[in-house]
Amino acid sequence: MNITQNKLDKLWYDDNGNSWPTKEQAELYSPTLLNCSYCSYCKNCSYCYNCNNCSYCNNCSYCKNCSYCYNCEDCNNIYNIQIKTKYVVFTHVYRYVCCPRIEPDGSQWIQLGCHLRTRQQWTDNFWNNPREFPDNGSQASNNRMLAFKLACFWLDEQNKTKQNEH
Repeated sequence: MNITQNKLDKLWYDDNGNSWPTKEQAELYSPTLLNCSYCSYCKNCSYCYNCNNCSYCNNCSYCKNCSYCYNCEDCNNIYNIQIKTKYVVFTHVYRYVCCPRIEPDGSQWIQLGCHLRTRQQWTDNFWNNPREFPDNGSQASNNRMLAFKLACFWLDEQNKTKQNEH
């Protein structure tokens, strides 16, 4: 495996065209060197963090070559954040982003991947994506439930903090 620097963009490249800002990162994280089973060598990746599970990578370039992509939307995009919205973003809890938020009107929303719904809508129908996350006790489904519970915990803690301030 060769790691070379492009003189124009100053990035370091491996033989498959993956790039990194430093030679050290290229040598450590090249999926070719890691033999990552999830990498399709599409040459669109910017970085690899040596996590050995590319489906959790938040640096996906959405090249549509990945066997874990369902060609929906950018599942790690944070949707519709309004000014004065209080929110946090949790990554790597499950496959996609988890973003609980409290809108200026006090309403509570949770985004899990592409799905942005009110907290109550999630509570009433959590298993809204049976193709990807069936209610079957699988690790992926359990991780998604964990992300939801973490979002609810964060929302509850924000309410406690607000009540203690008054």
